[in-house]
Amino acid sequence: MFDKRILSKCRYARILPPIFLVSIIFLPFPNLSAADDLLTTYALAQENDPKYGKATSVNQKAREVRPQALSALLPNIAFDYLIARNDQESRRGNPFRQKGDFYFTSKKLLLTITQPLLRTDDWIELKKANRQVRKANLTFLSTKQSLMMRVCERYFDALAATDELVFAQSEKKATWSQLEQAQRQFDEGFTDITDLRETQAQYDLAVAEEIETRNQLDNAYEELWEITGRYTREIRPLAEEIPLTVPEPDDMEQWTKTALAQNPELTAAQEALKIAEMEIKRINATHLPTLDLVGTHDRYSSDDGQEGEMDTRTSSIGLQLNIPIYQGGLVMSQSRQARHDYNIALNELLETRRSIQRKTREAFLGIRSYISRVTALQQALRSMQTALESIEIGAQVGTKTFVEVLDAQSDVFEVKKDYASAHYSYILDVLRLKQAAGILSEKDIATVNNMLTSREQAQPSERAYREMPTD
Repeated sequence: MFDKRILSKCRYARILPPIFLVSIIFLPFPNLSAADDLLTTYALAQENDPKYGKATSVNQKAREVRPQALSALLPNIAFDYLIARNDQESRRGNPFRQKGDFYFTSKKLLLTITQPLLRTDDWIELKKANRQVRKANLTFLSTKQSLMMRVCERYFDALAATDELVFAQSEKKATWSQLEQAQRQFDEGFTDITDLRETQAQYDLAVAEEIETRNQLDNAYEELWEITGRYTREIRPLAEEIPLTVPEPDDMEQWTKTALAQNPELTAAQEALKIAEMEIKRINATHLPTLDLVGTHDRYSSDDGQEGEMDTRTSSIGLQLNIPIYQGGLVMSQSRQARHDYNIALNELLETRRSIQRKTREAFLGIRSYISRVTALQQALRSMQTALESIEIGAQVGTKTFVEVLDAQSDVFEVKKDYASAHYSYILDVLRLKQAAGILSEKDIATVNNMLTSREQAQPSERAYREMPTD
């Protein structure tokens, strides 16, 4: 007979599932959806991810600097109109003017047209604005590629968490089976209480592990919701067999050269350095003279009650020269500040350059490493399964303990988890390599999406471990 603690677990196993199902019925789950694939998840992230939405607005805002800079070189037209009620007091008269107070209305109209002819600093500002727009577009491209990676990382994190839970459930089930056998052998006098208690402890640990992995899976789906704005509890799994190929070209230095030439984050940093250099030139150009073509049309009319109506019109066109001489040291201070900004941009460029080189090499080496790791884990899994079968036979005849069986089972499940995780890591490093090289695109997301499968299309063995029920 089983001890009371084990029997109590059996009773809870029968009672808890109905209670759990009833609680699910009345829980207010928000917008649970059917199984999503990677492309669907990416499309949702493009629509709902706050970081990507912010980057879109920042990019559109940055594009406005060019028309603003251009406006300083285009004609400036101003219209002024003044109408006033005047009170004129005359104390001394003459033959032509009377003494007394007079009230009259005056109107003044002024139209001014200014066309800049020589504005060196504004021309530099326009060139700088063109580079700012280019930098903004490169930054947005980098943000888009980062979104692709965040979606893929969180998608495969959710798949990995699903695998962790399934393996934890499988290990718990296998441990329970060993616990039943240990109990029978103890009742029949073939083993001692120590072996039984150690097996019970292993089962308790398996239960705790299942609880932890279930929480990790919930967190992984929460992270998906954070960028997609939609709750889902089911995503399409990776196919059982996927092609594992080395990068093309199989040359790390060639990939590094491509990254240094095409990575949008690095190219944006290079533009930032050029922008900082042009800002120094623009500030120094504010010392130079400016020349404008100015045309005006002035009209004044009034009736003061003595001289009758007055209506004068004046038009003029001319050149206006402005020579800055001294502005209290403002320009010199701004020039020093711009040089510091240049040094900041230079160091940021060096930092970004080294980071891109490191990421490119890490991803390249990671791909080759995971290909070898998958092969090694396949062989290790075969060996461990063979060893497990031998240990299980030994436990039946009394030459091995049930604790040794559980240790061997744990090793097998650990290798299975590593094997599944290595496939996810391989795919992510392929995408990271392309991101570092600046060539990651939606076509790559579609390629990975084709590696996914539905539960109905999965192999029977794959469906078995993915759909194993909870005890």
